[in-house]
Amino acid sequence: MKNNKFLKIKTGDVVQRTTIDGRILKKLTITEIDNFCIYCGKFKFRIDNGAEINDDLGWNGVTHTGSYIDL
Repeated sequence: MKNNKFLKIKTGDVVQRTTIDGRILKKLTITEIDNFCIYCGKFKFRIDNGAEINDDLGWNGVTHTGSYIDL
């Protein structure tokens, strides 16, 4: 189930990408949403916690991630 803060997001909304140590990286526009992920162009984030998924870096968004999105 979606995290409460992501319940009302939609394609075209703008979110903020932040590193796990709190550095703000950039604002991203949501390009696609499915039952499990939020896509912002080439970036993919888990819909339940906003954590980035990056297969090349081994980030699964649960035990490993380097950034997350927030509203």
